[in-house]
Amino acid sequence: PAIPAGLTPMAKKYLRVTRNLPYKMLMRKYNIGNFAPESLYRFRLYIPVYFNGQLVTFTTRAYNDKVVPKYLHCPKRTSSLFAKETLYNVDNAKDGTAVVVEGPIDAWRIGDGAVATFGVIYTQKQVKLLRERFKHVFIMYDADAQPQAWKLADALSTFNMEVNVITLKIGDP
Repeated sequence: PAIPAGLTPMAKKYLRVTRNLPYKMLMRKYNIGNFAPESLYRFRLYIPVYFNGQLVTFTTRAYNDKVVPKYLHCPKRTSSLFAKETLYNVDNAKDGTAVVVEGPIDAWRIGDGAVATFGVIYTQKQVKLLRERFKHVFIMYDADAQPQAWKLADALSTFNMEVNVITLKIGDP
């Protein structure tokens, strides 16, 4: 599909009211947008994924509760790199330190330095990328995903890096 531009009033309301996020900044910094209403991706935020400065794929996030699944990735056949083969926002994590979160919205809340695994099920390619790019990793999954956070910490702890889990009692980062 064509790369979308702009946000619908419904998407702006979702970001501003439901998520308390500054949609203008998100559009500018992360190039988010919407697809056409007749698209397969209608009622979803378009979230481009960059790796080494190149657009490699995209994911989408439903902003209407009736739309399922909540996240829908660009198909592998049309991506140069599938979402689960990279980390969201990895280009904005510098200085060898990353805060690993579940999804793009969590990464937006934290900002530069936060990377997302696109859910709590991580891949070996994501582990490899974390291992190659970072010496200090803080894992901050949602409160209901603490077992998965510890599992990722275990997978990373065998490498020469510092790994910490930030435990949340309730909610999202």
